[in-house]
Amino acid sequence: LARLPEQVDEALAAASLIGEEFSLDVLAGTVGRSVLDLRHHLDAAVRAGVVRDVDAGDRAAFAHAVVRRALQDEVAPERARVLHRRIAESLAARAGDGTPASEIAHHHLNGADPQTAPLAVRWGRVAADHARQETAFESAVWFLSRVTEVVERFGAGDAGDDPAAAGALACELRLDLADAHDRAGEFVARDRRYLEA
Repeated sequence: LARLPEQVDEALAAASLIGEEFSLDVLAGTVGRSVLDLRHHLDAAVRAGVVRDVDAGDRAAFAHAVVRRALQDEVAPERARVLHRRIAESLAARAGDGTPASEIAHHHLNGADPQTAPLAVRWGRVAADHARQETAFESAVWFLSRVTEVVERFGAGDAGDDPAAAGALACELRLDLADAHDRAGEFVARDRRYLEA
């Protein structure tokens, strides 16, 4: 990794946050480069054995999970939050192409700040709803827990400065979370969330 050019290293750092496998379109949108320019830089990483081409070159994947983890560990926390926000924006722009809401929500929740909290709340709730529909109740718990944390930390999303709306949203989230805990068979956690609501 140390022998790769700096531009390649920056692109790989962003790719490590996207996932084990990543779309070149999404990565290009994240780092603000054209796909052609990005492809040129990633060729060096392919030659070095760091990544491999997938789907006729439209996607790439890390050659090994250890490589991805090493790149993730080098990204400073604030830089990671910025990259997660950019990844979420890039994925959301392609939401009609079949990008799962859970993937968009994951990045919005990991990159949340006071300005993007409403998006994190909205996408997190959509992802939790999809998880419940698929009977993936543990995933619904995860998303709703993260949404609740974002609301507690940055504010009440679309409720703005209205204290009554903020309180209603916080209560509604805890009730949704209690229901998800119940469906996941986590009854102690369910009861705790009901009391918090």
